[in-house]
Amino acid sequence: MLQIPISSSSSPTFLSWCWSLTPPSASSSSLPPTYSFPTNNVSRRRRKYPFRVMNSTKVEDDYHATLKALNKRGRTPRESLGQHYMLNSSVNDQLVSAADVKEGDVVLEIGPGTGS
Repeated sequence: MLQIPISSSSSPTFLSWCWSLTPPSASSSSLPPTYSFPTNNVSRRRRKYPFRVMNSTKVEDDYHATLKALNKRGRTPRESLGQHYMLNSSVNDQLVSAADVKEGDVVLEIGPGTGS
């Protein structure tokens, strides 16, 4: 347990709800009460397993795949011309959800892609 001293005059805070407050002893002690925080064994795991093997077959997201395709053709987005491509599929999904688009609705999409 990691113990962090607090001022004995401090009022209860969010930490007192989240972590256990070590009660002050009944005797007149010069030590202030402490919060007890659970610790994990990250440093011990890092010593035991210093390297992490990652899967090399990582799937590219829409953003990086589109930029890679544009770069192959010698095209780069120019922000000075307002070319901010909507390439993050999760943001696009959130926009569709917020617009409450249903199946069969007609939607006009203006300038969301790469123009190619």
